[in-house]
Amino acid sequence: MPDAREDGTWCRPQDRPGKGHAGARRGTPPPLTAGNLTPDPGAAYIHLEVSPTMLQTESTANSKTDPTRVLVLVDTQNMVHPDLRVDYSRLLEFCRQLGQVLKAAAFVTDGPDNLNFQLMLAQTGYEVHPVRPIVNGSGKTKCNADLLMAFWLGRAIEMYHLQAGDHVVLCTGDGDFTRIVEWLLSRDIQVTVVGYKISTSPYLRVLARFRALEDEPGLLRQQQGAAA
Repeated sequence: MPDAREDGTWCRPQDRPGKGHAGARRGTPPPLTAGNLTPDPGAAYIHLEVSPTMLQTESTANSKTDPTRVLVLVDTQNMVHPDLRVDYSRLLEFCRQLGQVLKAAAFVTDGPDNLNFQLMLAQTGYEVHPVRPIVNGSGKTKCNADLLMAFWLGRAIEMYHLQAGDHVVLCTGDGDFTRIVEWLLSRDIQVTVVGYKISTSPYLRVLARFRALEDEPGLLRQQQGAAA
C-alpha cells in the first residue's frame, strides 16, 4: 500500500526508496482533506465490500433493542360462530398491543356476497386475500385457505427476516397449522392462536398461547347476520 514521504505526501509502491534508505519512513497517514482525495491512476488501492451477511449479523446483534415485530393471519371462515361475531378492528388493535404489526392478512371466501366484507377489512387495515372455492373430486365445493395462508406466511417470514423474539398471531383453529407452529417455536418465534374453544385444535391450544374468543368479549360483538 502507499508509503509516506518525509514531507507528508504519499508515494506509490513502485516509487518506494530502497531498504535502509534514509528517506524511507512509515507512519500514520495524514488526515484526509479535499486536496488529497484525488485518485492517483498508478497507486494501489484497497476496495472494501460489505456483504449482506455482514449487515444481517449487525442487524441481529442490534435486534435485542428493537420492538417485537408481529405478523397476523386471519382465516375469516374459521372465525364464524352461530351466536358471535368477531370485531376485526378490535382484533387488529389487540395484535398491535403485542408489538409492531408488520402486516395483517385476512383470507376471505371470494364471491359477490362478500365484497362489502372485504372492503370493510381493507379499510380497517388488513391485506385482503380472496380465496376462491374449488370443486373436489366428489363434486363438493370447498374453500380452504390453509395452503394460501401457509404460503403467505413463509414469504412474509423471508421478506421481513422474522427472528427470535418476534411474534406470529394465527386467527384460526385449524390443526393443519400444528407443524408450522412447532417450526416457529423451534426458532424462538412467539405464537398466539386466536379462536373458539369449540373449534380450535387441542394441539394448537397446548403448543401456542391460546386466546379463546369466548373469553374475550372485547374482541366480539353480537351476530347481526352479516357475512363473515
